[in-house]
Amino acid sequence: MRTVDGAAIEANFAAVKGSISCDRVAEPETALRLVGGLLRGRCPLPDHEDRTPSFYCYPSADGFYDSWWCFGCSRGGDVVDLFAAMEGLEHNLVWAMEGLAERLGLKLWRPEDLMSETQLAVRKARRRVRRAFLDAVAEHIFERDVMPVINAVEDAGERRAFLERCLKEAGLARR
Repeated sequence: MRTVDGAAIEANFAAVKGSISCDRVAEPETALRLVGGLLRGRCPLPDHEDRTPSFYCYPSADGFYDSWWCFGCSRGGDVVDLFAAMEGLEHNLVWAMEGLAERLGLKLWRPEDLMSETQLAVRKARRRVRRAFLDAVAEHIFERDVMPVINAVEDAGERRAFLERCLKEAGLARR
């Protein structure tokens, strides 16, 4: 089953890939020259010291350079793959896509942007329930583990100050 979160991620990948060309990402690191309809230059990837131009950006049917390949290091892909390889983010393409969008000032979809009013209301209700549960657990643990230590302090002023500090550090409002 497809989730709203998954749909937002898919929409963001499509938006980034459709609006940022590979040459735009590569050019700050390498000079690209037009050779036979392709852009060619030295590989911009930090782990490949390219002595001769082996990096190519390939245009799509509309002339947008939407893929790349380096014959020297045998890697390639789309604009997100290029940014990920340049930034060392190959392990997480979602982070790479988000980082690329941020660097170039693209606004990404949030899951909430794709939700109906009912879905938004359900999400908010679930968050309130989760927050109430976590608060209850925190209060229970505080009462069980911290209050006996606080109550062991004999001086009332010190006990009150210690209680205030413990409540503040635990993130619990005094009731």
